[in-house]
Amino acid sequence: MGSGTAFRTAAALLLLLAPLSGCRADAVNASPSAAGVCSSWGRSHWRTADGAFFRLPSSCNHRAVGDCDGDGYESFDVQVRRRAARGAGADAIQAVLVRLDADVLELRPHGAVRVNGKSVSLPVVEPGLVIENASAGLLVRSRFGIQLVWNLEDALSIEMDGKYEGSLCGLCGNFDGIDNEFAKDGAPLSVAEYAARHKVGGPAETCDEAGDEPAPRPDCGHEELCARLFSGAAFSGCRNLVDADALARACRSDVCACGEDRPAPTALCQSASELSRQCVRAGGTPGAWRNATFCPHECPAPKVYVDCLAAPPGTTGTECESSCATLDTACISHGCVSGCACPDGLVSDGLGGCIEAGGCPCVHNGQTYRPGHVLQVDCNTCTCAGRKFTCTSNVCDAVCAIYGNGHLITFDDKRIDFPGQCEHTLVQDYCGDNETEGSFRIVSRNVACGSSATTSCSKMVKIFVQDDEEYHLREEKFHVIRSRRRLFPAQVRQMGIYTVVTIEPGVVVMWDKKTSVFIKLAPRYQGKVCGLCGNYDGNIRNDLAKRSGESVADALEFASGWTASESDCPAAARLGSLSDPCGNNRYRAEWAERRCGVIIGPTFQACHSRVDPGPYYDACVRDACACDSSGDSECVCTAVAAYSKACSEAGACVRWRRPQFCPIFCDYYNAPGGCEWHYKSCGADCMKTCRNPSGSCSQLISGLEGTHV
Repeated sequence: MGSGTAFRTAAALLLLLAPLSGCRADAVNASPSAAGVCSSWGRSHWRTADGAFFRLPSSCNHRAVGDCDGDGYESFDVQVRRRAARGAGADAIQAVLVRLDADVLELRPHGAVRVNGKSVSLPVVEPGLVIENASAGLLVRSRFGIQLVWNLEDALSIEMDGKYEGSLCGLCGNFDGIDNEFAKDGAPLSVAEYAARHKVGGPAETCDEAGDEPAPRPDCGHEELCARLFSGAAFSGCRNLVDADALARACRSDVCACGEDRPAPTALCQSASELSRQCVRAGGTPGAWRNATFCPHECPAPKVYVDCLAAPPGTTGTECESSCATLDTACISHGCVSGCACPDGLVSDGLGGCIEAGGCPCVHNGQTYRPGHVLQVDCNTCTCAGRKFTCTSNVCDAVCAIYGNGHLITFDDKRIDFPGQCEHTLVQDYCGDNETEGSFRIVSRNVACGSSATTSCSKMVKIFVQDDEEYHLREEKFHVIRSRRRLFPAQVRQMGIYTVVTIEPGVVVMWDKKTSVFIKLAPRYQGKVCGLCGNYDGNIRNDLAKRSGESVADALEFASGWTASESDCPAAARLGSLSDPCGNNRYRAEWAERRCGVIIGPTFQACHSRVDPGPYYDACVRDACACDSSGDSECVCTAVAAYSKACSEAGACVRWRRPQFCPIFCDYYNAPGGCEWHYKSCGADCMKTCRNPSGSCSQLISGLEGTHV
């Protein structure tokens, strides 16, 4: 969801309300026939996308619908679990689970929603996904052309784009236009057999299995109630558009199940509601079937009830009700839908209330912010107004990160791998017209860090200043190789687990004394540097430029173009290899995935919306599989620490180290009975020390994890 680097330019800081990939017309479709609609209501009644009716009295978890076109890939999947009815009640829906590619949505009664295991507040507005409280219930609209509405009780409606015709599976059928769900290889299937094909859940799951539909009772004394309702004037325009007989049978089944002493009004209301919904989807217009004594519809203030029968022509009712999430998108209406809606001049806030459009929130990284809220984004401030953030246009510092087995993230946030046991120029200002008049060069030397010749890590950093000064970072120490000046203590200091070197104002190197190096530049170097770290011009597309200025597409060719010493880097070592270490070491793959799982797990949940954990997790797994001669923990800890530092730079401080996982024992440095040194995951920006008595530091140095007073 987030990028690995904070915004740095005015163009990148325009944080707009993220719309869906398509428009509302895509989600609703252009005509009733273009979409397939599956619904479930009452006492476990179902209508498939092809119009088959059945009843499934079961509390098991079933797939309602999924994209199952036979290629082994499912872009979406909707699962439903009902709770068995007791007495006259309906078989209320207990949970709805929606999978959209890698995202998992869990919908629970009372409107509770979890996205990828994390509880979220509504509305949720992300590119390609909207979840909000609508008048008809909990609404989910996705870029896949899937829309579902759950009234948080008995009724669920799922609408599928016509592009899925013939490729679906689940209780909703295959959507091929033929009522053939209850047959396989020419043999009929019972409801229980059909349901068993779509049951999902582990072998240890316990639930009430589906049984075949019992024979209808010959007479419970209340069948005429359904007949009278369905044959009334309110639904006269619907009977030729829907399967009224099947709906009437479902109604009688529910009413008769309520007991012979008196009918349950709830059953009648649920049946009439479903008839009304199916009629509208088919292009009909139900009449006014609710009144003050039968199924009255009370709306929470300030919402008002829209009666389509009395509404003027062109009224869409609740189907196209404007909300904060859909103000910028069009809606193609199937017809007027009666229900509770916000009055004129107000829009739905996605929480069940109504507000003026100017009061709608801004959305950033999946979070909503009220008007007037101010966000700090790197070195800029962004203010929410008019549903979008307006930001200052300061150019911010940039960071280049090198860690683990040749992983590098450029100043402009492009990620590359450069295997090979060579010296590479990471960054220099000897570029273009300034090729002979630069002031610094930073070089990294990769050496083997595993038994494989293709596994290499940065073990030494060389710093050249004005071509007559040379310093090395190696063997956990700072070494002066040659220098014509005296280095001030503030230029080389220990901060947490890092050695920090200020080469000159605006250039800082942070080294963890192992295999991680972070180089930070001030904005005055923008567009004036070159090397593996890129040119820092705000354009990720041109980062792969060789020393000659030629842009290439291949990362290995790019890295080869920045080797610092041809004599120390034969062709075989220079080109390296991007082999699959987990494929070569299958026995380590499961262990690596488990250890690196902390990056994508709940520990870093607060950072996931700011910095995409995926690339860091993949790099961690790859390094953990390849790390077979140095310490296993060092490879994993280095990779996790790299993600932690990116999170810290993005404003998310995460305390992730544990005594059993990548520990740092700060208490070792405390005197007996004293408690002066403590581990801080994001450190302190600057401290007074013997080497830095003024307590002043470069603004480029952010909080670094490690041992601090």
